[in-house]
Amino acid sequence: MAQPLITTADASRILESTPFACWWQLELVELGAGWASVRLPGRPGLLRPGDVLHGSCYEVVADVAMWLAIMTLTDPRSGHRGVPAALPRHAISDRSRRELVGVTMSSRGGQPIAG
Repeated sequence: MAQPLITTADASRILESTPFACWWQLELVELGAGWASVRLPGRPGLLRPGDVLHGSCYEVVADVAMWLAIMTLTDPRSGHRGVPAALPRHAISDRSRRELVGVTMSSRGGQPIAG
């Protein structure tokens, strides 16, 4: 398996220096070549009435995980970190894959909640 082109420490520093990621309090859990696991700690301000997680929470976690996953496949010297157009040709032309990005949401206990 290929090595990611960005380290977990580098990805964590990127999150910590990105204002929106700080506001959301996003945390990098794991990182590998072509994938990332991101955590959004729950808090009352993210809940709709009825204690339902607001839909934008799912979107921001999926978006940031995809952004970091793309960074693991793009050359850090390219200046296009995390931009899908910068992906190597083989990453988007591999016909054996059914999806470029897959997202699974789970609770703190690991129970799937969306995916």
